[in-house]
Amino acid sequence: MMNSIVVMVVQTIASLLAGMCLLRAYMLWLGLRVGLGNSAGAWVVGLTDWLVLPLRRILPKAGRIDLGSLVAAFLVMLLQAAVIALLFGASLNPLAVLIGALLDLLGLVLSGMFWLVVVSIFVSWLRVDDATVYWLQSLVEPLLRPVRRFLPTVAGLDLSPMVVILLIKVLEMVLHGWRSSI
Repeated sequence: MMNSIVVMVVQTIASLLAGMCLLRAYMLWLGLRVGLGNSAGAWVVGLTDWLVLPLRRILPKAGRIDLGSLVAAFLVMLLQAAVIALLFGASLNPLAVLIGALLDLLGLVLSGMFWLVVVSIFVSWLRVDDATVYWLQSLVEPLLRPVRRFLPTVAGLDLSPMVVILLIKVLEMVLHGWRSSI
């Protein structure tokens, strides 16, 4: 029972931290500026600076790709995989830990995409300040745009979020199958 609680706490902390690093990398890739009007983006950057900035001194810049944030997210997931393996007394097979961490990171990317789409749907129904709506729509639009090219609106209803959510869930099932086979 205690191991399960510790695993849940480790997974939650690791997922939140790695997820913020991934969101930071995604915002930079999209070219979103973090300023006074973008408090959510500033919050993400502020909470991840301690981990990302030292890595940026080591890693070269790769165009719009924020290697520091991506490596930070991977290292967090790698640490999570190692801690969980040690908790259950498993031998630390380096290849299995690396592949497990990579698959967990991909799962986190898919989960993040899912929640961005879901939150953007709910925000579109509510009265939220314009800066937050703009920031959220800027994050979600690149996910929805490819589907919108092929799927027209039906009676004024945009079905692209539902299609994207369905595709994400299918990919999560495939990823879960791969993760189970390790």
